[in-house]
This record gives sequence, C-alpha cells and structure tokens, in this order.
Amino acid sequence: MNLYFKTPVKGSVEKVLSGFNKELFMNLKPPGVKVDLRRFDGCKKGDLIELELVSPFGKQVWEGKIIENYESENEAYFIDIGVKLPFPIKSWRHKHIPTTIS
Repeated sequence: MNLYFKTPVKGSVEKVLSGFNKELFMNLKPPGVKVDLRRFDGCKKGDLIELELVSPFGKQVWEGKIIENYESENEAYFIDIGVKLPFPIKSWRHKHIPTTIS
C-alpha cells in the first residue's frame, strides 16, 4: 500500500528546507497521532530520527534514517527509510519534496 500526504508549508523551498527542524517536523505529523520525538538529527544523508508513538497497540518506537538528500536550483528533496517500525508497518520509504506556495 502506498500513502500520499501533502502538508502545505508557507515559504520558499530554500526557507522550508533550512527551517526543517524538530518543531516543523512535529507540526507535520498527522493530526490525532501522539508522538514523542526522541531524536532528530536533521534531514541530511546519514541523519537519524527516533519517535515514540502511542497507539491502540501501546507505545511503539519508530526509527528512521535519511538515506539521500539533494538540492539544486530547480529541485530539492530528502528520502527517509524505516529502520525500526511500529506494528503493522512492514516497510517505509518517504520522499519529502518541498514546493513553493504563496
């Protein structure tokens, strides 16, 4: 199954990428999901993210790793994968693509 999430963030691509910090990360989580951010290194290749999710199944850990990041004049993105995932998710690969909105 593939899921697609789109969350508008006002500002230029450069501003959004440079401001992608712990606070923005937490503001982008799906509504109604209880998450404790245990680690957030950033959004560059090799950076790690660790979350604790509270769900009907109890507390579960989500660990992710940034495997690729790219910035050019015309495009920017970073890709994270799941290293340790909560039940029932078996795999995770997510490409974050900032776009400009006004």
